[in-house]
Amino acid sequence: MPRANIDVDTGAGEIGAGLAGLGGALFEIGQKIKNSNMILENAKAERQYETSMNAAFETIKSPSFDPFDEDSIAKLKQKTEESMLSYQSKYSEVNVASQARYDGNYAQWDTKFKGLLEQKRAGKVEDEKVALEQYYYETGDVFKFARLQNSLVATGQQGRKEADNKITDFQKNSALAQARIAIGNNNPQGAITMLQDLKGLSGEQLDQRDKLLRIANETLKGLNDGFGKEILSTILKSANVSAPERANIALQLKQQIAQSNFSDTEARTWFDYIEKWEQGKDVQSDRDIYRALMRKAYKPDSYGGVDAVETAIVDARNDLSKQDTEELLDLTRREFEKSQSEAISEAEDYGAGQLIDYRTSMDLEAILKTFEAQSDKDKVIDNRKLQLWNHSRYVKALNDWQKKHPEATSDEIYAESRKLLVFFRKPAEQLKTELTTEEKRISTVPEIVDVKPRRQGETVEEYLKRVLVVE
Repeated sequence: MPRANIDVDTGAGEIGAGLAGLGGALFEIGQKIKNSNMILENAKAERQYETSMNAAFETIKSPSFDPFDEDSIAKLKQKTEESMLSYQSKYSEVNVASQARYDGNYAQWDTKFKGLLEQKRAGKVEDEKVALEQYYYETGDVFKFARLQNSLVATGQQGRKEADNKITDFQKNSALAQARIAIGNNNPQGAITMLQDLKGLSGEQLDQRDKLLRIANETLKGLNDGFGKEILSTILKSANVSAPERANIALQLKQQIAQSNFSDTEARTWFDYIEKWEQGKDVQSDRDIYRALMRKAYKPDSYGGVDAVETAIVDARNDLSKQDTEELLDLTRREFEKSQSEAISEAEDYGAGQLIDYRTSMDLEAILKTFEAQSDKDKVIDNRKLQLWNHSRYVKALNDWQKKHPEATSDEIYAESRKLLVFFRKPAEQLKTELTTEEKRISTVPEIVDVKPRRQGETVEEYLKRVLVVE
């Protein structure tokens, strides 16, 4: 029986459109279908064929269909093929045409059916692989994770290099996954501890860490604020209790604080507050002042800068203990330096994306593969070296400015970094001229394998020494 020349990848609609080309045999049968009743009957049979085929394709695509269940696959195929020919006309010519349509398109229908199954299987395997990897990240089982990666390599589902990179990065990705679980389990302090210890992260991992830290800190603040309100509520409700009862309530509150998410500084402050209340002293006014100043200490940039907050703390020293005053000043300075460091790191990372076309060695390797001529490849490599050198100048200029403005806020650092980017964003030819002017050779320009942000607390000299490798 002749076969129709139909591209099954275009779908059932194309198969239906190709019915007119089934060949001479079907043409001859078609010639016999001349009266209006026969034409109507043939259209119904053709619609039944296409509807059955489309239904099978949609069933395979549905989330509930298991592409590995051979019994279900066989039943679906048998049911569909029976349904394709289920319309029986009173005209023998129409029935003969239906059989010819089925026979002529069978190979294409079968190919499409099997192709969709393979596509669904591949997607299901990938989903299961990702889910299993995530499970090992969350449980911290590096041995089973490595075994999975080696198995994927052995079965040709991924390359050796990809597997090795995943195994190398396991501890970092595992810490990120476990931090996410800790936040979900109302243990934001544990998540913060895990995240702050992470070093040498990629850009994507840094984004994940920063997002999780933000969520953890917001969760911690919410839990602590809620617990603080509970403490104050308990004390207010217990204003007229006897001394023994007051001592018992104070002991219970201290035990709860010891098991809470409060930092050591916050816990000590609450302990002092509860002890004063236990002794019958008026503590409400002092506590309000301390909490108001602590909010400012955590975000000095939002309250006029570090100088303004430190001045407010010093002015309130008569209402605070010496220890509270020192702790607030220390907290203000730490948080300010932290916000500065984060702003500088973000600016350096953003600058790399603006000044360097191909930031990582993988990016460079990918673009080089698109060129055939060695001269074109050499040009890309030379231009990248110039851009790396230019980025190192931008980093130095930004840090030199920050040293001259030690009290600069994160907003001021952001503004200065954007001004510097305008100055340093230059074409390769201009950079080459400037490099020549400085009497340096391109062959001695540092090569940065992967441009990464500067670590918190790391000086610019330490940063450049860590990421630069002189050829």
